[in-house]
Amino acid sequence: MKITRWIIRIILFLLVLVLILNNKNIVDFNFYGIYTLSAPLIILCLIFLLIGLIIGMGYGFLRSLELKAKIKVLQEEIKNVHKTNNNSLTAD
Repeated sequence: MKITRWIIRIILFLLVLVLILNNKNIVDFNFYGIYTLSAPLIILCLIFLLIGLIIGMGYGFLRSLELKAKIKVLQEEIKNVHKTNNNSLTAD
């Protein structure tokens, strides 16, 4: 299992290395005429990849907080149902 992980890592590293070496050309990024950036294509790709990762991780974090809050509410409802069931059983 460890060997296959290392093989996959090496292959991915080589693919990224080839991508970097083939995309050294300088390109202009123009944001609606407000901001212009000249940089190698691979740098711009990495910048946008990082922005996407940060947005995705932020969304995932917020979603997990929302789900944890729902879990707490449902656990309280389960406790209340168990209490009412126990009280009705002892009353009979």
